[in-house]
Amino acid sequence: MYPRAAVMPLDRHAAGARVGPYEVLRFLAEGGMGAVYEARDTRDDRRVALKVLVSAATQAVDRFEREARLTLALDHPHIVKLHAWARDGDGAYMAMELLHGRSLAARLTEGPVAPAEAVRIAAEVCDALEHAHARRVVHRDLTPANIFLTDSPGAPVKVLDFGIARVVGEAAFTRTGTFLGTLRYVAPEQVTSAATVDARADLWTLGVVLFECLTGHRAFDAEHHAAVLLKITAGEIPDAATLHPGLPRDLLDVLRATLVRDRDARIAANRRDFEARHDRARLLMAHGQWTAAMDELLEILMRDKAWSDELARKTFIAILEIIEPPKVKVADGQIPPVDPVVATYRRRLSSVVLS
Repeated sequence: MYPRAAVMPLDRHAAGARVGPYEVLRFLAEGGMGAVYEARDTRDDRRVALKVLVSAATQAVDRFEREARLTLALDHPHIVKLHAWARDGDGAYMAMELLHGRSLAARLTEGPVAPAEAVRIAAEVCDALEHAHARRVVHRDLTPANIFLTDSPGAPVKVLDFGIARVVGEAAFTRTGTFLGTLRYVAPEQVTSAATVDARADLWTLGVVLFECLTGHRAFDAEHHAAVLLKITAGEIPDAATLHPGLPRDLLDVLRATLVRDRDARIAANRRDFEARHDRARLLMAHGQWTAAMDELLEILMRDKAWSDELARKTFIAILEIIEPPKVKVADGQIPPVDPVVATYRRRLSSVVLS
C-alpha cells in the first residue's frame, strides 16, 4: 500500500512527489473532489492523469471510491478510461488515461460550434450515455467542462467525471431535499425530485449543452442562483432559432425534443428513431436480410431498456413476430426449418431480455 501522507492534497508544484507507484510530473487541473496531475507509472513508464482526493472527510472518500468503481465498470471509447484506483485510510487516488486536447468548455470560449461539429460531438456523447444507461448509470453532471475534445487521430470525444453519477434502483447517496449537478445544466427533475432522477435527466442536459454549442449562449442563465432555478423549472424554454436563425430545421427539432420538462414526453424524438428502426428492419426482412434486420431490432431493445419498459416490450413482441419461421410451404409440403442465423439471434435476444 502507498504511504497515507502521499495521497493527501499535493502542492501545485509537487513535481517528483510519489503517490503509490506514480511519480507526479506536473499539475493539470483541480475540481470539486480532486486535483489532477500528469504522472508517470514507475512500473511501465506509462503517462497517466492522476486524480488525487483533496478532502479526507469520510463522505468524500466514499464518494471518490464510488466514482472509481462506476468508471471502472464503464468500458467505452467515448468514456475516459480508468486504469487503477486505490484507497488507504484517509487518502485515495485514480489513475486514468492521459488525454490531450481541451474541454468543450474551453472551446466554447471562442464562440458557437459549427452545426456539423456540434452534431458529431453530441452523437459521440450519446454513444457514451447509451453505454452508461444500459448499465443503469446516470451521469447527472454532463456539462461542457466534463466533455473533452481530444486531439488524437479521429478526435474522439470523451465524457469525464462520474463523481455524482447515480445507479438507477440503488439508494440515494445524498440527503433528501438536496440536488446534485452544475446549476445551469441540471434537469428540472434534479431540482424537484432528485431521488427519482433517471437517464432522461442526461438527455435534458445534453440538450442544454447542444443549445450552447449551437448558439454560443447558455440556455438557462441569470445573475442569481434562484433565478436560474426558476428558469429551469418554470420559465420559458429558450428557442435556439431566435439566436441562430440559420440552424437546420431537423437539428432544431431534436434540440426542442430534449428540452421538454415532462420527462415522459422528452423521449419523443427517441421513439421516432425506434419506429424508424422498426420500419428498416421489416424492409430488410422482406428482402431476406435476416442478420441486418435483427441487428436493427436488437439495437432498439438494448438502447431502450434504459428509457422505457413499454417500448422495450413492444420491440420484443415485434421481434418475436418477425423471427417466427416463415409460413411458406416448399415443394414437398413441409414448412422450412428455422434458419440457423435466426436461432442464433433468438439466443442473443433471450440473453438481452433476461439480463
